[in-house]
Amino acid sequence: MLRGFSWRQAAVATLAAAGLLLGSPSASAQSTTAYTPSEEDSLLLQLQVRNLTFRSEIRGYQTPDGVCVDLADVIQSLDLPIRLDKKSRRATGWLFREDQTFTLDRDKNTVQIVNKERSLQPGELYDTPEGWCVDTKTLAGWLGASDPNVSGTYLLPCFAAAFLTTYL
Repeated sequence: MLRGFSWRQAAVATLAAAGLLLGSPSASAQSTTAYTPSEEDSLLLQLQVRNLTFRSEIRGYQTPDGVCVDLADVIQSLDLPIRLDKKSRRATGWLFREDQTFTLDRDKNTVQIVNKERSLQPGELYDTPEGWCVDTKTLAGWLGASDPNVSGTYLLPCFAAAFLTTYL
């Protein structure tokens, strides 16, 4: 079932499963007001895929809509060739293949993957003391976990069986 998928793509599917594992409020309970992550909402996640445990821990926050993870930690853990520049408020690079270019522009409030640019929606990206915290469902979409041609959404159930360990 996992043939043809890299460990990075499997890790992305695992991150997407974090929102499922840690719980997400129902649509009727989701907040419509602005949310600011606090220390009380912080999580420390360790990424595992099968028998491979990643050394770097990933910081995150429980949000009203699910879970967000620190973008810099994800870039470092998955060894993605993305440069995150807080001064210019941009993240640029590529995902898994050089032809899958990625640009996150905080000033324009947009994300562009290859030639598809779209506006960031409320609840997709939060400013935290550590940096930028991206919603796990959004991150999965950016990295292709929701595209059946890249990693297949059917991968999520097989990773949902506790590949992320949460330390409080």
